[in-house]
Parts: sequence; structure tokens; C-alpha cells
Amino acid sequence: MTDILLRNILGAAFDGMPAAVRRMHSIEKTQDVRGISRVMGGTNVLSRLIRVVAALPRPAHRAPISIRFIKGHNDEEWDRRFGKSRFHTIMKQEGQYLAEHLVAFPVTFVYDVRADQKGFSLHVVRVRFLGIPLPRLLQPTLAARASEWRGRYRFSTLVGFWFCGRVISYFGYLDAPQ
Repeated sequence: MTDILLRNILGAAFDGMPAAVRRMHSIEKTQDVRGISRVMGGTNVLSRLIRVVAALPRPAHRAPISIRFIKGHNDEEWDRRFGKSRFHTIMKQEGQYLAEHLVAFPVTFVYDVRADQKGFSLHVVRVRFLGIPLPRLLQPTLAARASEWRGRYRFSTLVGFWFCGRVISYFGYLDAPQ
């Protein structure tokens, strides 16, 4: 076991990812990163309501993004700011999986993390609301990927439901940790 969360989950596959991805997720102490992002929200009333209730970022065409990674004893806090919106989560290892708990809303996503030479992707294994596992029918879909582009860390995430479509998607790049 190391002090690096993603390395503990991925094992040797961590070393096969691009340098920018490894650098971003080699969190050993509190670090700040900055970049540019685009945030898009769903267009129907239900998806907008879910985005607001879950305290997800507001849509923004070209927003500065800053993330403070706070290294804890057995977790990492990711305090993201997309323009004026804040999105704060706590990441922990849960067996062989990565668990992400939303701080402003009682939801936890549990992901299978898959790595390759381009980066890694997250695949939802289960979702808990108030600690109770949601049935598949009520689980959001999620597509998330981290990779390297021109030496920068690139990210993309899409979250939605079968009954209302996209709730939020965001993508962009981050410069190396400061």
C-alpha cells in the first residue's frame, strides 16, 4: 500500500498511464491546480432540478476551474470551483473500488477504475443515497475519462438518467499541480 489513492486501486496499471495523469493523481499533500473547463447542463426541467438539488456546477461556456486536492489519512478531498460554482467531493478506497461522496448531497458513487496507456475511466458499480444502495433503474449513468493532451491533464464527465437525459457534463484541461 502507498499513500497514493489511485495507485492503491490500480496497482501496476497506474505506471502505464501518461505522465500528466500520474502527476495529477500522485497526491501526497494538499495541492492546487488550475485550468479551463466547459460545463453543460441538461435542458429539461427535471434534469435542471436534479442539478440544482445536488448542488452541481452551473453551466458555463469557458470557465476557469481550480481544484484543491486535500490529502487526508485515508481519503482525498477534491474541492472544485468551476467559475463561481463549487463542487466538493471526498474520494476513498472501498475494496478494489474508488468511492466518491458528494459533500453537499447524500450520494456516493462507487467506481471500477480502468487504466490504459491513454489514462483511466470510471465505471459505476453502485450508487448509494443516504447510505442505501439504489436499484439500477434509479442509478445515474456516468461516463468519465482522464487523459493527457499536449502535456496537460484532460478530463471529461457526463452524468444523466434514462428518464431525463443529461443532468451535467463538464470537460476541460488542468495544468500541472503547483
